[in-house]
Amino acid sequence: MDTIISTAKVGSTAFKLCLIVEQKDKINQDQVVELMNKLRDIQIEKETTKSSGYVAGVLDTLQRPDHYSAIWHNGYDRGTDVQQQMAQTIEKHQKGLQEQNDKELIDIPTN
Repeated sequence: MDTIISTAKVGSTAFKLCLIVEQKDKINQDQVVELMNKLRDIQIEKETTKSSGYVAGVLDTLQRPDHYSAIWHNGYDRGTDVQQQMAQTIEKHQKGLQEQNDKELIDIPTN
């Protein structure tokens, strides 16, 4: 009789332990989902803040024609400088290739 009672207690304890583990897993999953949702909300808030700051800056610039003109000319000048630098780089590269080709042509032995 004592063996039957002990087996029943062990079985009951094991069943309770299984329920506790299942509940723990469910709680952890719920917490993970909640945390992920919160992180997504924070990311959306950051993006919204960044976008609204950008829009506010654009509107402010457009509302001040002198400021807009200065920014436009600065950007145009930077673009022109980049084009000139690229053209110089390409020209140097082409000269280097031409010199290399000329050197190779000179070094060809003739019979």
